[in-house]
Order: sequence, then structure tokens, then C-alpha cells
Amino acid sequence: MEEISKYRGEEEDYRATEVKRKNLSKQPSPRLWPHDPRPQTTHLDETGEPIVEIHHPLLQKLESLRSLNEFDQVYAQIVVSGLLQHSLVSGRVIKKLCTCFNSVTRAVSVFDSVDEPDAFLGNTVLRCFLNSRQPLGALRFYHEKMVARNHYTFPLVAKNGRVDIARKVFDEMPERDVFTWNSMLCGYARVKDMEVARCLFEAMPAPDAASWNCMIDGYAAAGDVVMAREFFDRMPRRNVVSWNTILALYVRNKNYEECLRLYEEMVDKGDGFKPNKSSITSVLTACGKLGRINIGKRLHLYITSNGIKSDVVLSTALLTMYAKCGVMDMAREVFDGMRERSIVSWNSMIMGYGMNGDGEKAVQMVLDLEKHGKIEPNGATLVCVLSACVNAGMVLEGWFDQRLGTA
Repeated sequence: MEEISKYRGEEEDYRATEVKRKNLSKQPSPRLWPHDPRPQTTHLDETGEPIVEIHHPLLQKLESLRSLNEFDQVYAQIVVSGLLQHSLVSGRVIKKLCTCFNSVTRAVSVFDSVDEPDAFLGNTVLRCFLNSRQPLGALRFYHEKMVARNHYTFPLVAKNGRVDIARKVFDEMPERDVFTWNSMLCGYARVKDMEVARCLFEAMPAPDAASWNCMIDGYAAAGDVVMAREFFDRMPRRNVVSWNTILALYVRNKNYEECLRLYEEMVDKGDGFKPNKSSITSVLTACGKLGRINIGKRLHLYITSNGIKSDVVLSTALLTMYAKCGVMDMAREVFDGMRERSIVSWNSMIMGYGMNGDGEKAVQMVLDLEKHGKIEPNGATLVCVLSACVNAGMVLEGWFDQRLGTA
């Protein structure tokens, strides 16, 4: 009888405990701030879990906070509310720690609290390590904690300037896609170690257009015209980036004739690619240097007939070409049609008037620049106007010494 009574007593205690537990589970989670509404969920995903939307109050509060003390309060409420496991919420929390507080230690702690962190979370923390100049910490995090990775992960390691660390990760990867190979190539090109980059390129199983362009651009940046051209000529199928890189390289090395010759080849048999703003800018520069006004006019017609929207760089290259070819009326037309101008635009007009012996208009351009007020004259402006005055036989007055000479 005593055992039966004891059993019944335990059973009653168990039932009472169950009733309390069920009633407790129905109660809302405690709120750190009584007046704050609990985030509402309006949709369920395929697993029946609530979907958190970006306009939820806690996420809005997270975006607006400015101190770690405020962050701790919001973060505590996120944890209590059970929202940290949602990818949107955990992503916003880690991003806030990394971008606003640069707290990589706290970011890693939050990362560890997420049951299944995705590649976006890992990449955000990885970027925080690199921005904090902790490449070894980034490498350790990459190896020890990042299970989910995507094609943005490895470039973060390769672009931080520590190519040796990137190569260590690269060599230990069981599988590498072309994006990973290209990231490693770009890393070596960035530090101008083209010898190693070439060895890596030759070992690639299937280089794509980006691989070839990386090598061409790397040699171009290193000033090695011969090797850049070799890879350009070897490239099985070029794209507009390949053409633009080699055209700009020849302009930079003042081989304007070869730039124009390659441009004609691009137009005739450039694998179907049409010149874009970058191509045209390089060719216009070459035209201005060589006085090839006919090609320059064809390019101007090409810009207008194909609806290419001219920016400051392209418009300045166009008016400079006209100015150097002595067609100042067209240069002025382009200049007047520019919605935005740089100091280079103004200097090109001053230089053009000076080259063509019209010192008065050159001086007037300087006066207009002064009235414009938004752009300050620089040393090149002074050189241009002084040259214009000398070419026109004008007497230099003290105005230039006092106004431009001190600019």
C-alpha cells in the first residue's frame, strides 16, 4: 500500500509539473524592454519555420544602434526570441559587428552560436579578419570553422596582399574550380610576380577568358609589353576586356601607331565585339597624339550613332583629340555639351587654344574657370595658360602670378 501511495504521489507530482511546463511554454519569451513588440513572422518556410522579414522591429533597431552597449541589449533579445538561427538575423548581427564595431572576436562568437552558418556568414567574418590586418587569424578561421564556402570565399584570401597565405590555402584545397585558379593568378599579378603567375597559368587544366585577361593585365601593369602581347596573340578567343587592355597598354607606352592598327583589327575581326568607352578613349588619345582627325571623327560618329553615353573621361578624350588636331570649334562644342567637367577638361581647352595661337580665348577660359568656382586650377592649368600666352606673343600680367600662381 505504501508503494502504491508513493507511486500515486509521484504520478500526481509529474502531472502537476507537466501542467506547469505546458502553461509556461504558452507564455511569451521575456522581453528586455517591456514596450518593444516581439518580432512578428508572417510566413513559414517549407520546414514550417517562421520566416523573418527585414522590417521586423529588432532588425530595424539593430541597424540604428551606435554603441556596443545598445548592441548587447538588442543581441540578448534576439537570442531570447530564438531568432539568431535565422540566416537573415545572424547575417545582420555579424555584419553589424564587423562593419560598425570591427569586433572580429565577437563576430566569431556569434558565428559559433549559429547551428548551420552559411558561406555568407563565413565570408563576412573572413573579410573582418582581413580588414583588421589579421591574415593568420583569417587563415585559421578559414581552415577550422568555415564548412560552407562559395566562389567569393577564396578571392577574399587571395586579395588581402598575403599571396603566400592564399597559396597555402590553394595548395591544400581538394578541389579547385576555374574561379579559384583565377583568384590565385590575380593575386600574383597584383604583387607583380608574373613568373610564378605564368607557371600557375600553364598548370591550369582549362583557363578561360578571365585567366588570359589576368595574365595580359598583369604583364601590362608590370610594363612588359612583349609578354602582354604574347599572351594576347596566344589567346584562343578574345573579349572586349582583352582588346581594351592591350590598346591602353600601347597608349601608355606611347606606341600610338600600334594602338590604331590594333583598333582597326578589332573592328574588322574582333570576334564580334564592338568598341566600348574604354576602347574609344584609348584610340581617341592615340588619334590626338598622331593628328588622325579622320579616325577621330569616325569615332565621334560611332559614339552618337550607337547611343553611347559619354562620361567625363570619354568627353574629355574627345575634345582633347579635336583640340590637338586643331579643330577648336568641335572641341568647344563637345566641351559646352558636357554636363560635368573635370580640371583636365578645362586644361585641354586652354591647351588647345594656346596650341592654335588663340591666347585671348585661352585666357578667357581661365577667367571662366575662376567664375565657375567649383573646380580649382592646378599646376597644369598655369603651364597651359602660360604656354598659350607665349605662343600668342601676349605680355604676361601680374594677374596670373597672383591668381593662378598661388592656386
